[in-house]
Parts: sequence; C-alpha cells; structure tokens
Amino acid sequence: MARPPLPARPLPPRRAALLTVDVEDWFDVNYRSWVPPPAWDPPRRVAEATRRVLDLLAARGRRGTFFVLASAARSAPGLVGAIAAAGHEVACHGLEHTLLYAADPARVERQLGDARRLLEDELGAPVLGFRAPSWSVKREALWALDAIAAAGFRYDASLFPVRTYLYGLREAPLRPSWIATPSGAVLLEIPAPAVALGPLRVPHGGGFYLRVLPLWAERLAQRARLRRGCPALVYLHPRELDPVRHALPLGPRERFIQEVGLAGMPRKLDRLLALLPWVPIRDAYATELAAAPPAAL
Repeated sequence: MARPPLPARPLPPRRAALLTVDVEDWFDVNYRSWVPPPAWDPPRRVAEATRRVLDLLAARGRRGTFFVLASAARSAPGLVGAIAAAGHEVACHGLEHTLLYAADPARVERQLGDARRLLEDELGAPVLGFRAPSWSVKREALWALDAIAAAGFRYDASLFPVRTYLYGLREAPLRPSWIATPSGAVLLEIPAPAVALGPLRVPHGGGFYLRVLPLWAERLAQRARLRRGCPALVYLHPRELDPVRHALPLGPRERFIQEVGLAGMPRKLDRLLALLPWVPIRDAYATELAAAPPAAL
C-alpha cells in the first residue's frame, strides 16, 4: 500500500550549492553489527579531522554548514569556535549519535534541547538547524519532527528520500520544502540529495554514495539538481579526510559501506569544491529563516 505523502510545500526554484559536514568522531556510527564494549574509551580524532576539513575549505574559499554532535564538541574544546571563526554555520547533529527512531520521544526532545543549548553556549549565537544522526527520522519516527520544532530549530536536514536498510523516508520531498510536523508545526526541510530517474530515486552527494560514485557521475547528478531548481548539495564526515584510520569490527557489508572509497575522497572532494560556489544553508535560505514560517500547509 502506498504511503500518504508528507505534507510539504516546495520552495521556489533556487540555484545554490550547499556544503554540509556532519561533525562526529570515527566511532560515531549506528551499524547493526557494531556494539561498543563496556567502558570503551576510544582515541578521539574529531578535532584533528575537522581541522583538515576547515583547511581544505579555506584553501578553496568555500563555506558550509557544520552539523556538530554535542558529545564531539565536549571532547574537543574550542572546535565550535574554530568552525564559526572560519565563517561557517554551526548547526546541531544531536547530543549523542543515537538513532532517533530507536529512542524514547521524551528523551529525544530533552536531549535535543540540551544539545542546542550546549552549542549555543559555546557559539554565543542561535543555532538554527538540525540533522539527525544517520538520517534517523523514518516514517515510524515522524514524531521526531515535533521534537525538533519544540527544541527551537528553524530548519531540519534529517530526511533521506530513499529507503535503505538503516534509514530513509521514500515519501520525503526531493527538494527544499516547508513541511508539517504531526502536531502541525512547520519546519524548513533540506532533504538529503537524491535525483529522480523515472520512478527511481538515486542517492548521491555524500557518505558512501559520494565515495562509491565516480566523479563524473556526481557532477552530472549535481548539475541535474540545479537544472530542476534544486540546490546542489554535498555532505561529508571529517573521518573521511583523516589519514589516521581506526577500524571498527563490523560485518562484511557494513565494513564495505564504512571504508569503500576513502583513499580517493580528499581529491574527489577538492575537485567538487572547485565546481561550484558552496555556501552554508543559513546563507542560501536567509530570507526564509528570517521570516515566520507558513501558518499551515
């Protein structure tokens, strides 16, 4: 049976290029084959790896939105300030890297508020945007959109418009839209990048998909988005540029997802940065974020 569409109102066509970074450590994953051992204290790499991202963007004169995991910010004092000082937007990736659809709603709302306050205390400015760990706002967790709105975020970037074994919402919009939460609040949604090929939706632009697709295919996908009035969009993780590798004991499929294409990622990303004038979400949608959202959809 077909799912009812998510209440959404697409924004007018816009040519923009949105660069996003999920600031988390190398062990912040949600694979089903990975269970952290008790009292596990892994080496932290998020500060060094994120600074490599900042250096690469500075060399190309590009800016982006950094969705910072609050637990990573706590482990790396000064990192939030360094991101902001370099001209980037600081947004929120949650308190811990946990799947929202597997969590208690009351706990999620509390933790989102705590994470936002922690980042704002370090930043000294409002944090407007949120992206869920592992795109974990699925059909059975649309209640999380209410928690995101209740925490005071103006926009969300948690919807992955292709269903996978771990995440995804097939009926999510493909382009930036105003969306209605189950309780009737309205959020600006910036979904993960995917292109429509007939009835199919093909993900691209970040993580496993960016690493596994050849550069020519990624260029075609981003240009196709721009032709259709969608912004180009890239997302990445600092660990993907870190020359220091730490391996997790994963199953074969999830190890492949985690590690494929890492060697070529710095060069691929540098060439993508040269392709378009990448900017933060905050800048590309400044007018919408400054105005009151629609009363209803």
